[in-house]
Amino acid sequence: MSKLTVTPGLGLPAWTEIGQIAGLDPLGMARPTEAVYQSLLPGISTITNRLRYYSFFPWLLDSYARKNGDTDPATFFRFQRRSEGLFALIGVSGVSDIGLTGAIWAQNLLAQSGDTIEFGATAELTDGKGYLKNKGGALGAIYGPQLREMDLIGSSTGHSLPVPTARGDRASIALKSSLGEPENLFLDAVEAGKITRSDLQSLSALKPSAIEPGSPEQDLLSSLLIGALEDASSIDLARRQTMIKILRYAEQTGAMPTALDLRWAWFDRATFDLSDDVKALDPWAAYQCNDLLRMAYETFLKRAVEILAASPANTYRLSTLAAEILEDVQDEYLQGTFVRNLVDQASVRNLSAALEKTGDPVVPVSDEALGAAALIIRSMLSWADRSQNEFSALFPSTSAFQSVSSELKFVRELQAGSARGTLGAIIQDRILKRHLWVASRKFSGQFAYTYLFEPDDGYLRFRGLPVVAPSSPRLSQAIQFLFDARLLEKEKGISDHGLKALQAA
Repeated sequence: MSKLTVTPGLGLPAWTEIGQIAGLDPLGMARPTEAVYQSLLPGISTITNRLRYYSFFPWLLDSYARKNGDTDPATFFRFQRRSEGLFALIGVSGVSDIGLTGAIWAQNLLAQSGDTIEFGATAELTDGKGYLKNKGGALGAIYGPQLREMDLIGSSTGHSLPVPTARGDRASIALKSSLGEPENLFLDAVEAGKITRSDLQSLSALKPSAIEPGSPEQDLLSSLLIGALEDASSIDLARRQTMIKILRYAEQTGAMPTALDLRWAWFDRATFDLSDDVKALDPWAAYQCNDLLRMAYETFLKRAVEILAASPANTYRLSTLAAEILEDVQDEYLQGTFVRNLVDQASVRNLSAALEKTGDPVVPVSDEALGAAALIIRSMLSWADRSQNEFSALFPSTSAFQSVSSELKFVRELQAGSARGTLGAIIQDRILKRHLWVASRKFSGQFAYTYLFEPDDGYLRFRGLPVVAPSSPRLSQAIQFLFDARLLEKEKGISDHGLKALQAA
Protein backbone atom coordinates (compact mmCIF):
# COMPACT_ATOMS: atom_id res chain seq x y z
CA MET A 1 0.00 0.00 0.00
CA SER A 2 1.29 3.49 -0.77
CA LYS A 3 2.04 5.93 2.01
CA LEU A 4 -0.56 8.43 3.13
CA THR A 5 0.24 12.07 3.74
CA VAL A 6 -1.67 14.77 5.57
CA THR A 7 -2.69 17.89 3.66
CA PRO A 8 -1.92 20.97 5.82
CA GLY A 9 -5.03 22.68 7.12
CA LEU A 10 -7.43 19.90 6.10
CA GLY A 11 -6.22 16.85 7.94
CA LEU A 12 -7.29 14.66 5.00
CA PRO A 13 -5.24 11.78 3.56
CA ALA A 14 -3.91 12.05 -0.01
CA TRP A 15 -2.40 9.36 -2.19
CA THR A 16 1.26 9.61 -3.07
CA GLU A 17 2.75 8.20 -6.26
CA ILE A 18 2.47 4.40 -6.42
CA GLY A 19 5.17 2.07 -7.73
CA GLN A 20 5.94 1.63 -11.40
CA ILE A 21 3.92 3.46 -14.04
CA ALA A 22 4.54 1.26 -17.08
CA GLY A 23 3.57 -2.34 -17.78
CA LEU A 24 5.34 -4.72 -20.14
CA ASP A 25 2.01 -6.07 -21.36
CA PRO A 26 -0.48 -3.18 -21.15
CA LEU A 27 -3.26 -5.02 -23.03
CA GLY A 28 -2.71 -8.59 -21.82
CA MET A 29 -1.69 -9.72 -25.32
CA ALA A 30 1.89 -10.92 -24.80
CA ARG A 31 1.24 -14.13 -22.85
CA PRO A 32 -0.61 -16.03 -25.66
CA THR A 33 2.30 -15.26 -27.99
CA GLU A 34 4.83 -16.42 -25.40
CA ALA A 35 2.94 -19.68 -24.89
CA VAL A 36 3.32 -20.49 -28.59
CA TYR A 37 7.06 -19.89 -28.91
CA GLN A 38 7.76 -21.58 -25.57
CA SER A 39 6.15 -24.72 -26.94
CA LEU A 40 8.26 -24.47 -30.11
CA LEU A 41 11.63 -24.07 -28.37
CA PRO A 42 11.38 -25.89 -25.02
CA GLY A 43 14.58 -26.06 -23.00
CA ILE A 44 15.71 -22.61 -24.19
CA SER A 45 14.75 -19.24 -22.71
CA THR A 46 15.42 -15.62 -23.56
CA ILE A 47 18.13 -15.49 -20.86
CA THR A 48 19.91 -18.80 -21.56
CA ASN A 49 22.62 -17.48 -23.82
CA ARG A 50 25.32 -20.16 -24.16
CA LEU A 51 24.95 -23.87 -24.86
CA ARG A 52 27.96 -24.98 -22.84
CA TYR A 53 26.18 -24.30 -19.57
CA TYR A 54 24.12 -27.40 -20.47
CA SER A 55 27.19 -29.63 -20.10
CA PHE A 56 28.98 -27.46 -17.51
CA PHE A 57 26.27 -27.70 -14.84
CA PRO A 58 25.79 -31.50 -15.00
CA TRP A 59 29.59 -31.85 -14.76
CA LEU A 60 29.67 -29.38 -11.86
CA LEU A 61 26.98 -31.24 -9.93
CA ASP A 62 28.73 -34.55 -10.52
CA SER A 63 32.07 -33.07 -9.43
CA TYR A 64 30.53 -31.69 -6.23
CA ALA A 65 29.03 -35.06 -5.39
CA ARG A 66 32.39 -36.79 -5.92
CA LYS A 67 34.64 -34.18 -4.28
CA ASN A 68 32.44 -33.01 -1.42
CA GLY A 69 28.98 -34.52 -1.20
CA ASP A 70 27.82 -32.31 1.67
CA THR A 71 24.06 -31.87 1.24
CA ASP A 72 23.94 -28.68 3.32
CA PRO A 73 22.59 -26.05 0.86
CA ALA A 74 24.90 -23.35 2.27
CA THR A 75 27.96 -25.47 1.50
CA PHE A 76 26.67 -26.28 -1.96
CA PHE A 77 25.82 -22.65 -2.81
CA ARG A 78 29.34 -21.61 -1.82
CA PHE A 79 30.80 -24.17 -4.23
CA GLN A 80 28.29 -23.42 -6.98
CA ARG A 81 28.65 -19.63 -6.93
CA ARG A 82 32.44 -19.82 -6.84
CA SER A 83 32.36 -22.24 -9.77
CA GLU A 84 30.08 -20.00 -11.80
CA GLY A 85 32.28 -17.03 -10.99
CA LEU A 86 35.38 -18.88 -12.17
CA PHE A 87 33.54 -19.99 -15.32
CA ALA A 88 32.76 -16.32 -16.05
CA LEU A 89 36.41 -15.35 -15.47
CA ILE A 90 37.51 -18.04 -17.93
CA GLY A 91 35.00 -16.83 -20.47
CA VAL A 92 36.05 -13.16 -20.42
CA SER A 93 39.82 -13.77 -20.22
CA GLY A 94 41.69 -13.33 -23.49
CA VAL A 95 39.16 -12.93 -26.30
CA SER A 96 35.97 -12.39 -24.33
CA ASP A 97 32.95 -14.61 -24.98
CA ILE A 98 29.48 -13.09 -25.03
CA GLY A 99 26.38 -14.16 -23.12
CA LEU A 100 28.07 -15.09 -19.84
CA THR A 101 26.36 -14.71 -16.49
CA GLY A 102 28.57 -12.42 -14.41
CA ALA A 103 30.60 -11.10 -17.35
CA ILE A 104 30.70 -7.49 -16.07
CA TRP A 105 31.68 -8.65 -12.59
CA ALA A 106 34.43 -10.84 -14.09
CA GLN A 107 35.76 -8.09 -16.35
CA ASN A 108 35.91 -5.62 -13.46
CA LEU A 109 37.62 -8.15 -11.20
CA LEU A 110 40.24 -8.92 -13.84
CA ALA A 111 40.90 -5.22 -14.38
CA GLN A 112 41.40 -4.65 -10.64
CA SER A 113 43.56 -7.73 -9.97
CA GLY A 114 47.24 -8.44 -10.30
CA ASP A 115 48.71 -11.82 -11.20
CA THR A 116 46.41 -13.58 -8.71
CA ILE A 117 42.66 -13.08 -8.98
CA GLU A 118 40.85 -13.61 -5.69
CA PHE A 119 37.27 -14.29 -6.72
CA GLY A 120 35.87 -16.46 -3.92
CA ALA A 121 34.55 -13.83 -1.53
CA THR A 122 32.77 -11.64 -4.08
CA ALA A 123 31.37 -14.64 -5.94
CA GLU A 124 29.68 -15.75 -2.71
CA LEU A 125 27.98 -12.43 -1.96
CA THR A 126 24.22 -12.30 -2.43
CA ASP A 127 23.53 -8.65 -1.58
CA GLY A 128 23.89 -7.32 -5.10
CA LYS A 129 27.64 -6.71 -4.81
CA GLY A 130 28.64 -10.14 -6.11
CA TYR A 131 28.31 -11.44 -9.66
CA LEU A 132 24.61 -12.30 -9.32
CA LYS A 133 22.17 -11.16 -6.63
CA ASN A 134 20.08 -14.35 -6.63
CA LYS A 135 21.64 -16.73 -4.09
CA GLY A 136 20.94 -19.64 -6.44
CA GLY A 137 23.33 -18.13 -8.97
CA ALA A 138 22.98 -18.81 -12.68
CA LEU A 139 21.88 -22.38 -12.03
CA GLY A 140 18.97 -21.36 -9.84
CA ALA A 141 17.99 -18.10 -11.52
CA ILE A 142 18.55 -18.86 -15.20
CA TYR A 143 19.57 -22.33 -16.33
CA GLY A 144 18.00 -24.68 -13.80
CA PRO A 145 14.45 -24.81 -15.24
CA GLN A 146 15.79 -25.29 -18.77
CA LEU A 147 18.21 -28.03 -17.69
CA ARG A 148 15.29 -29.84 -16.08
CA GLU A 149 13.20 -29.44 -19.21
CA MET A 150 16.10 -30.90 -21.21
CA ASP A 151 16.26 -33.79 -18.70
CA LEU A 152 19.86 -32.98 -17.75
CA ILE A 153 19.30 -32.43 -14.03
CA GLY A 154 16.68 -33.67 -11.59
CA SER A 155 15.93 -33.99 -7.89
CA SER A 156 17.19 -36.45 -5.33
CA THR A 157 14.98 -38.30 -2.87
CA GLY A 158 17.58 -37.94 -0.13
CA HIS A 159 18.27 -34.18 -0.17
CA SER A 160 17.19 -30.88 -1.75
CA LEU A 161 20.16 -30.36 -4.07
CA PRO A 162 19.89 -30.86 -7.85
CA VAL A 163 21.63 -33.88 -9.32
CA PRO A 164 22.47 -34.98 -12.89
CA THR A 165 20.06 -37.36 -14.60
CA ALA A 166 21.27 -40.28 -16.71
CA ARG A 167 21.38 -37.91 -19.67
CA GLY A 168 23.15 -35.35 -17.49
CA ASP A 169 25.77 -37.96 -16.57
CA ARG A 170 26.48 -38.37 -20.28
CA ALA A 171 26.90 -34.61 -20.64
CA SER A 172 29.22 -34.55 -17.64
CA ILE A 173 31.41 -37.32 -19.08
CA ALA A 174 31.47 -35.57 -22.44
CA LEU A 175 32.69 -32.31 -20.89
CA LYS A 176 35.35 -34.13 -18.86
CA SER A 177 36.73 -35.65 -22.05
CA SER A 178 37.01 -32.15 -23.56
CA LEU A 179 38.49 -30.59 -20.43
CA GLY A 180 41.05 -33.28 -19.65
CA GLU A 181 43.70 -32.64 -17.01
CA PRO A 182 42.62 -29.04 -16.21
CA GLU A 183 39.57 -30.47 -14.45
CA ASN A 184 41.41 -30.69 -11.13
CA LEU A 185 42.92 -27.23 -11.67
CA PHE A 186 39.40 -25.79 -11.91
CA LEU A 187 38.13 -27.59 -8.80
CA ASP A 188 41.23 -26.69 -6.77
CA ALA A 189 40.83 -23.02 -7.72
CA VAL A 190 37.18 -23.11 -6.66
CA GLU A 191 38.16 -24.48 -3.27
CA ALA A 192 40.91 -21.86 -2.84
CA GLY A 193 38.73 -19.01 -4.15
CA LYS A 194 41.63 -17.66 -6.22
CA ILE A 195 43.54 -18.35 -9.41
CA THR A 196 46.59 -17.00 -11.22
CA ARG A 197 46.35 -15.51 -14.69
CA SER A 198 48.51 -18.27 -16.14
CA ASP A 199 46.26 -20.95 -14.64
CA LEU A 200 43.23 -19.06 -15.96
CA GLN A 201 44.74 -19.32 -19.42
CA SER A 202 45.28 -23.06 -18.89
CA LEU A 203 41.51 -23.40 -18.47
CA SER A 204 40.66 -21.76 -21.81
CA ALA A 205 39.33 -25.10 -23.09
CA LEU A 206 36.34 -24.47 -20.81
CA LYS A 207 35.30 -21.23 -22.53
CA PRO A 208 31.73 -21.39 -23.89
CA SER A 209 33.04 -20.91 -27.42
CA ALA A 210 35.57 -23.75 -27.11
CA ILE A 211 33.35 -26.79 -27.73
CA GLU A 212 35.62 -28.93 -29.87
CA PRO A 213 34.22 -29.97 -33.29
CA GLY A 214 33.88 -33.74 -33.52
CA SER A 215 34.25 -34.23 -29.76
CA PRO A 216 31.85 -36.36 -27.68
CA GLU A 217 30.61 -33.12 -26.10
CA GLN A 218 29.86 -31.53 -29.47
CA ASP A 219 28.12 -34.68 -30.65
CA LEU A 220 25.96 -34.99 -27.53
CA LEU A 221 24.99 -31.31 -27.29
CA SER A 222 24.16 -31.03 -31.00
CA SER A 223 22.10 -34.23 -30.87
CA LEU A 224 20.33 -32.94 -27.77
CA LEU A 225 19.51 -29.64 -29.47
CA ILE A 226 18.01 -31.16 -32.59
CA GLY A 227 16.22 -34.00 -30.79
CA ALA A 228 18.39 -36.71 -32.32
CA LEU A 229 19.25 -38.65 -29.15
CA GLU A 230 17.95 -42.21 -29.02
CA ASP A 231 15.93 -41.38 -25.90
CA ALA A 232 14.42 -38.21 -27.40
CA SER A 233 11.30 -37.08 -25.56
CA SER A 234 8.25 -35.25 -26.87
CA ILE A 235 9.89 -32.04 -25.64
CA ASP A 236 13.03 -32.83 -27.65
CA LEU A 237 10.97 -33.54 -30.76
CA ALA A 238 9.04 -30.27 -30.38
CA ARG A 239 12.34 -28.36 -30.28
CA ARG A 240 13.69 -30.44 -33.17
CA GLN A 241 11.14 -29.06 -35.64
CA THR A 242 12.30 -25.48 -35.15
CA MET A 243 15.99 -26.35 -35.05
CA ILE A 244 15.74 -28.23 -38.36
CA LYS A 245 13.83 -25.29 -39.87
CA ILE A 246 16.69 -22.96 -38.86
CA LEU A 247 19.31 -25.27 -40.38
CA ARG A 248 17.32 -25.57 -43.61
CA TYR A 249 17.05 -21.79 -43.86
CA ALA A 250 20.84 -21.46 -43.36
CA GLU A 251 21.45 -24.10 -46.04
CA GLN A 252 19.15 -22.36 -48.52
CA THR A 253 20.54 -18.86 -47.95
CA GLY A 254 24.18 -19.74 -47.36
CA ALA A 255 24.33 -17.24 -44.48
CA MET A 256 24.00 -17.06 -40.72
CA PRO A 257 20.35 -16.26 -40.03
CA THR A 258 19.05 -13.67 -37.62
CA ALA A 259 15.87 -13.99 -35.59
CA LEU A 260 14.24 -11.34 -37.77
CA ASP A 261 15.25 -13.21 -40.95
CA LEU A 262 13.55 -16.35 -39.68
CA ARG A 263 10.38 -14.66 -38.48
CA TRP A 264 9.70 -13.12 -41.88
CA ALA A 265 10.90 -16.13 -43.89
CA TRP A 266 8.37 -18.34 -42.09
CA PHE A 267 5.68 -15.72 -42.57
CA ASP A 268 5.52 -16.27 -46.31
CA ARG A 269 3.22 -15.20 -49.12
CA ALA A 270 1.23 -18.42 -48.90
CA THR A 271 -0.03 -17.11 -45.59
CA PHE A 272 -2.10 -14.58 -47.53
CA ASP A 273 -3.34 -16.91 -50.28
CA LEU A 274 -7.08 -16.28 -50.70
CA SER A 275 -7.70 -19.50 -52.60
CA ASP A 276 -9.71 -22.29 -51.02
CA ASP A 277 -6.61 -24.49 -50.78
CA VAL A 278 -5.37 -23.13 -47.43
CA LYS A 279 -2.08 -24.61 -46.28
CA ALA A 280 -1.62 -26.09 -42.82
CA LEU A 281 -0.95 -23.38 -40.29
CA ASP A 282 2.73 -22.94 -39.42
CA PRO A 283 2.88 -22.17 -35.67
CA TRP A 284 5.75 -19.74 -36.24
CA ALA A 285 3.69 -17.84 -38.80
CA ALA A 286 0.77 -17.82 -36.35
CA TYR A 287 3.11 -16.49 -33.67
CA GLN A 288 4.14 -13.66 -35.99
CA CYS A 289 0.50 -12.91 -36.79
CA ASN A 290 -0.43 -12.59 -33.13
CA ASP A 291 2.64 -10.50 -32.32
CA LEU A 292 1.91 -8.10 -35.17
CA LEU A 293 -1.68 -7.74 -33.97
CA ARG A 294 -0.38 -6.91 -30.48
CA MET A 295 2.01 -4.27 -31.84
CA ALA A 296 -0.78 -2.70 -33.89
CA TYR A 297 -3.09 -2.52 -30.87
CA GLU A 298 -0.33 -1.02 -28.75
CA THR A 299 0.36 1.58 -31.46
CA PHE A 300 -3.22 2.82 -31.08
CA LEU A 301 -2.78 2.74 -27.30
CA LYS A 302 0.34 4.87 -27.60
CA ARG A 303 -1.48 7.42 -29.77
CA ALA A 304 -4.19 7.65 -27.10
CA VAL A 305 -1.62 8.29 -24.37
CA GLU A 306 0.11 10.92 -26.54
CA ILE A 307 -3.19 12.77 -27.00
CA LEU A 308 -3.78 12.70 -23.24
CA ALA A 309 -0.27 13.96 -22.54
CA ALA A 310 -0.71 16.88 -24.96
CA SER A 311 -4.08 18.03 -23.61
CA PRO A 312 -3.98 21.03 -21.21
CA ALA A 313 -5.37 19.09 -18.26
CA ASN A 314 -3.91 15.72 -19.29
CA THR A 315 -7.49 14.39 -19.39
CA TYR A 316 -10.16 13.27 -21.89
CA ARG A 317 -13.47 11.47 -21.79
CA LEU A 318 -12.99 7.92 -23.03
CA SER A 319 -15.51 8.14 -25.88
CA THR A 320 -14.13 11.50 -27.01
CA LEU A 321 -10.58 10.15 -26.99
CA ALA A 322 -11.57 7.06 -29.00
CA ALA A 323 -13.37 9.24 -31.56
CA GLU A 324 -10.39 11.57 -31.95
CA ILE A 325 -8.01 8.66 -32.55
CA LEU A 326 -10.36 7.20 -35.15
CA GLU A 327 -10.56 10.55 -36.97
CA ASP A 328 -6.77 10.42 -37.42
CA VAL A 329 -7.04 7.19 -39.48
CA GLN A 330 -7.36 8.18 -43.15
CA ASP A 331 -10.11 6.67 -45.32
CA GLU A 332 -7.59 4.87 -47.55
CA TYR A 333 -6.87 2.47 -44.68
CA LEU A 334 -10.54 1.66 -44.11
CA GLN A 335 -11.87 0.65 -47.49
CA GLY A 336 -14.06 -2.45 -47.98
CA THR A 337 -15.06 -5.10 -45.48
CA PHE A 338 -13.05 -5.07 -42.25
CA VAL A 339 -12.30 -8.81 -42.38
CA ARG A 340 -11.27 -10.58 -45.60
CA ASN A 341 -8.97 -7.69 -46.39
CA LEU A 342 -5.48 -9.15 -46.74
CA VAL A 343 -2.33 -7.51 -48.01
CA ASP A 344 0.72 -9.40 -49.24
CA GLN A 345 3.65 -10.41 -47.07
CA ALA A 346 6.02 -7.72 -48.39
CA SER A 347 3.47 -5.02 -47.59
CA VAL A 348 2.95 -6.37 -44.08
CA ARG A 349 6.69 -6.20 -43.46
CA ASN A 350 6.74 -2.56 -44.58
CA LEU A 351 3.76 -1.83 -42.36
CA SER A 352 5.50 -3.49 -39.42
CA ALA A 353 8.59 -1.34 -40.01
CA ALA A 354 6.39 1.75 -39.73
CA LEU A 355 5.23 0.58 -36.30
CA GLU A 356 8.75 -0.17 -35.11
CA LYS A 357 9.88 3.36 -35.95
CA THR A 358 7.61 4.63 -33.18
CA GLY A 359 8.78 2.03 -30.66
CA ASP A 360 10.81 4.58 -28.71
CA PRO A 361 8.55 6.42 -26.24
CA VAL A 362 9.94 9.79 -27.35
CA VAL A 363 9.10 9.16 -31.03
CA PRO A 364 5.43 10.07 -31.63
CA VAL A 365 3.05 7.82 -33.55
CA SER A 366 2.80 9.21 -37.07
CA ASP A 367 -0.34 9.14 -39.18
CA GLU A 368 1.51 6.65 -41.40
CA ALA A 369 2.10 4.35 -38.41
CA LEU A 370 -1.53 4.69 -37.35
CA GLY A 371 -2.70 3.71 -40.85
CA ALA A 372 -0.21 0.83 -40.88
CA ALA A 373 -1.61 -0.38 -37.55
CA ALA A 374 -5.14 -0.32 -38.97
CA LEU A 375 -4.11 -2.37 -42.02
CA ILE A 376 -2.20 -4.88 -39.90
CA ILE A 377 -5.19 -5.40 -37.61
CA ARG A 378 -7.46 -6.01 -40.59
CA SER A 379 -5.00 -8.30 -42.35
CA MET A 380 -4.14 -10.39 -39.29
CA LEU A 381 -7.79 -10.89 -38.39
CA SER A 382 -8.57 -11.72 -42.01
CA TRP A 383 -5.93 -14.43 -42.02
CA ALA A 384 -7.24 -15.79 -38.72
CA ASP A 385 -10.68 -15.88 -40.29
CA ARG A 386 -9.26 -18.18 -42.99
CA SER A 387 -7.89 -20.69 -40.45
CA GLN A 388 -10.19 -20.29 -37.47
CA ASN A 389 -9.95 -23.83 -36.12
CA GLU A 390 -6.17 -23.91 -36.19
CA PHE A 391 -5.85 -20.45 -34.65
CA SER A 392 -8.34 -21.37 -31.94
CA ALA A 393 -6.23 -24.40 -31.04
CA LEU A 394 -3.09 -22.25 -30.70
CA PHE A 395 -4.79 -19.23 -29.14
CA PRO A 396 -7.86 -20.32 -27.13
CA SER A 397 -10.32 -17.48 -26.64
CA THR A 398 -10.35 -16.38 -23.00
CA SER A 399 -11.22 -13.21 -21.11
CA ALA A 400 -7.87 -13.29 -19.34
CA PHE A 401 -5.84 -12.57 -22.49
CA GLN A 402 -6.36 -11.04 -25.91
CA SER A 403 -5.21 -12.78 -29.10
CA VAL A 404 -6.20 -13.14 -32.74
CA SER A 405 -8.88 -15.61 -31.61
CA SER A 406 -10.51 -13.31 -29.06
CA GLU A 407 -10.32 -10.30 -31.39
CA LEU A 408 -11.78 -12.16 -34.34
CA LYS A 409 -14.65 -13.27 -32.11
CA PHE A 410 -15.23 -9.66 -31.03
CA VAL A 411 -15.25 -8.39 -34.62
CA ARG A 412 -17.64 -11.14 -35.72
CA GLU A 413 -20.05 -10.25 -32.93
CA LEU A 414 -20.27 -6.73 -34.35
CA GLN A 415 -22.11 -8.31 -37.30
CA ALA A 416 -20.10 -6.81 -40.16
CA GLY A 417 -20.41 -3.10 -39.50
CA SER A 418 -18.41 -0.58 -41.52
CA ALA A 419 -14.63 -0.81 -41.39
CA ARG A 420 -14.44 2.56 -39.64
CA GLY A 421 -17.12 1.62 -37.12
CA THR A 422 -15.43 -1.71 -36.41
CA LEU A 423 -12.06 -0.06 -35.82
CA GLY A 424 -13.73 2.50 -33.55
CA ALA A 425 -15.21 -0.29 -31.44
CA ILE A 426 -11.79 -1.98 -31.22
CA ILE A 427 -10.15 1.27 -30.11
CA GLN A 428 -12.73 2.00 -27.43
CA ASP A 429 -13.48 -1.50 -26.08
CA ARG A 430 -10.45 -3.66 -26.91
CA ILE A 431 -7.72 -1.08 -26.37
CA LEU A 432 -8.73 1.80 -24.07
CA LYS A 433 -11.17 -0.04 -21.78
CA ARG A 434 -9.04 -3.18 -21.99
CA HIS A 435 -5.97 -1.36 -20.69
CA LEU A 436 -7.89 -0.15 -17.65
CA TRP A 437 -9.09 -3.70 -16.98
CA VAL A 438 -5.59 -5.20 -17.32
CA ALA A 439 -4.01 -2.51 -15.13
CA SER A 440 -6.68 -2.99 -12.45
CA ARG A 441 -6.05 -6.74 -12.42
CA LYS A 442 -2.31 -6.20 -12.02
CA PHE A 443 -2.91 -3.70 -9.25
CA SER A 444 -5.29 -5.95 -7.30
CA GLY A 445 -3.38 -9.19 -7.92
CA GLN A 446 0.27 -8.07 -7.95
CA PHE A 447 0.06 -4.56 -6.48
CA ALA A 448 1.91 -3.38 -9.57
CA TYR A 449 0.80 0.06 -10.74
CA THR A 450 0.87 -0.18 -14.54
CA TYR A 451 -1.76 2.37 -15.57
CA LEU A 452 -0.74 4.40 -18.63
CA PHE A 453 -3.85 6.48 -17.94
CA GLU A 454 -6.23 6.46 -15.00
CA PRO A 455 -10.01 6.78 -14.72
CA ASP A 456 -10.82 10.08 -13.01
CA ASP A 457 -14.49 11.04 -12.48
CA GLY A 458 -15.58 10.14 -16.01
CA TYR A 459 -12.29 11.18 -17.60
CA LEU A 460 -9.00 9.49 -18.43
CA ARG A 461 -5.88 11.08 -16.96
CA PHE A 462 -2.36 10.66 -18.40
CA ARG A 463 0.22 8.62 -16.46
CA GLY A 464 3.00 7.44 -18.78
CA LEU A 465 3.99 6.34 -22.29
CA PRO A 466 4.21 2.72 -23.50
CA VAL A 467 6.97 1.10 -25.56
CA VAL A 468 5.88 -0.67 -28.77
CA ALA A 469 8.30 -3.38 -29.89
CA PRO A 470 8.35 -6.93 -31.34
CA SER A 471 8.56 -9.74 -28.78
CA SER A 472 11.72 -11.81 -28.37
CA PRO A 473 10.82 -15.43 -29.21
CA ARG A 474 14.05 -17.29 -28.21
CA LEU A 475 15.18 -17.55 -31.84
CA SER A 476 18.35 -15.53 -31.17
CA GLN A 477 19.28 -17.95 -28.40
CA ALA A 478 18.48 -20.96 -30.61
CA ILE A 479 20.76 -19.59 -33.36
CA GLN A 480 23.56 -19.01 -30.83
CA PHE A 481 23.14 -22.56 -29.48
CA LEU A 482 23.37 -24.03 -33.00
CA PHE A 483 26.50 -21.95 -33.57
CA ASP A 484 28.00 -23.12 -30.26
CA ALA A 485 27.22 -26.71 -31.26
CA ARG A 486 29.12 -26.20 -34.56
CA LEU A 487 25.98 -26.76 -36.63
CA LEU A 488 26.05 -23.18 -37.93
CA GLU A 489 29.04 -21.12 -38.96
CA LYS A 490 29.49 -17.47 -39.89
CA GLU A 491 31.13 -18.02 -43.28
CA LYS A 492 28.49 -20.10 -45.07
CA GLY A 493 25.61 -20.35 -42.61
CA ILE A 494 25.36 -24.09 -42.22
CA SER A 495 28.45 -26.11 -41.27
CA ASP A 496 29.46 -29.59 -42.40
CA HIS A 497 28.13 -30.92 -39.08
CA GLY A 498 24.87 -29.08 -39.75
CA LEU A 499 24.59 -30.59 -43.22
CA LYS A 500 25.06 -34.08 -41.78
CA ALA A 501 22.35 -33.36 -39.23
CA LEU A 502 19.99 -32.28 -42.02
CA GLN A 503 20.74 -35.35 -44.08
CA ALA A 504 19.93 -37.56 -41.09
CA ALA A 505 16.72 -35.66 -40.28
